[in-house]
Amino acid sequence: MRISLLTRAAMVGSASATIFWFAGVSGPHLAMRSPAVYAHARPNYVPQFINPTSSPIKLSVHAKVSVALTQNHRLVRVSGPKVTVVPSTFCAENTLTINGRHPGVPVTVTAQNGVANFTVSAVYRTGPIQLTATWLSPEGSRNPVSTFVTVGKGGAPKIWRFTGRTRFGTANQVARASYPRGTETAIVASGLNTNLVDALTAAPLAALLKAPILLTASNTAVGADTLKTLKELKVSRVVLIGVVDNPSVRSQLRGLSVIAYRGDNRYATALKVATAVRRDGGNATTLFFSSGANQHLTDALTVDPAAAALRTPVLLLPPTGGIPAGYQTLLRSSQNTYVVGAAANYSAKPRHATSLTGYDRFSTANAVNQRFFPHPMGVVVTNADSTHLVDALVAGPWAGDRRFPIVMVSSHVIPGPSYDYLQSITNSVSAIGVAGGIRVVPPLMSNAIAQIMR
Repeated sequence: MRISLLTRAAMVGSASATIFWFAGVSGPHLAMRSPAVYAHARPNYVPQFINPTSSPIKLSVHAKVSVALTQNHRLVRVSGPKVTVVPSTFCAENTLTINGRHPGVPVTVTAQNGVANFTVSAVYRTGPIQLTATWLSPEGSRNPVSTFVTVGKGGAPKIWRFTGRTRFGTANQVARASYPRGTETAIVASGLNTNLVDALTAAPLAALLKAPILLTASNTAVGADTLKTLKELKVSRVVLIGVVDNPSVRSQLRGLSVIAYRGDNRYATALKVATAVRRDGGNATTLFFSSGANQHLTDALTVDPAAAALRTPVLLLPPTGGIPAGYQTLLRSSQNTYVVGAAANYSAKPRHATSLTGYDRFSTANAVNQRFFPHPMGVVVTNADSTHLVDALVAGPWAGDRRFPIVMVSSHVIPGPSYDYLQSITNSVSAIGVAGGIRVVPPLMSNAIAQIMR
């Protein structure tokens, strides 16, 4: 068993930041996301993880990790500050310790001359261990830097698949995997391709409410499979999205508390969902915008994991005309706006928005994933063909909760932009989830992706 790490450093000067890679680091690697860029008159001190060492002992791993302060590629010799290292609960287990303490218990490490050391240990374990380190400098605390250590035997990442005999069965499998002990709330949307757009914006709401997205057999019938899953998960509250808010569906949900978000059209429905996200504690300063046109629905599905991870509302834009009524209320309180895919070329788009787009659906997905998931610990693979988009819909909240991007492929090939993105994250990914059956994403495809990740 080995620990592997890829070391990335971020250096911040008084007015600008330079990101560089250490070369020639042997042994384990550590991957980390870049911290926020600071611009102050005085120098900033940013933590980086350097030169870890490991000594494998049979089925256990024991690694020493150093955290150093650097500026302009040089170690900053400062005595006194501390590093608080907090092991994340994500993928954590009782065998993981940091300086002998278990996950969930902050570990404070004193730095000597700008360098702090701590020990990570795990027994009978494979997979990622996520850490957060916050450097307390003489000037006060800095934003935490998320990092992870991957423990495993090497080789290709683990592959698992969410699949049912139908799209409803796949949605139910994702729901059970997300909440094996049950959950209070479930989101229910139409399972028909013609009404897929209703639930495109539901991912951040699902993440906030800790609710899976389940599908109805038709616009007026919940369906036996979904009713069974609601019962097995012990759901007591159902959130209806769009056209499924009707007397027929409500009558089949007797005994359950029902909330509904349905507007006069897809844009009004998206606004109601987005308003609910903000009201229920979602991100109050950021908005995503995507196309509401049927031929560009993949754009919204691509951004769903990021929206779920950030608890950020997603709004839909029409190809022609102005920004839909009511959107300005949310825009006024938003400091960061992103326009994804085809909507970046619409006349009705927010001013000063950041465009994340490409020449096709796959390159747009690449732009989104590179921006929000530069070093994910896993990915979810889905089929981008129009008849299989519903699999990405139900997998979006699950992926976002784990900071996994959705990587879209076609039925028989890995498109160039998807391949490029997979190549860029080979050092961080240790898990591959596949949404859909073997006819949707063939084993040959998932195995090929695993080989890229090897």
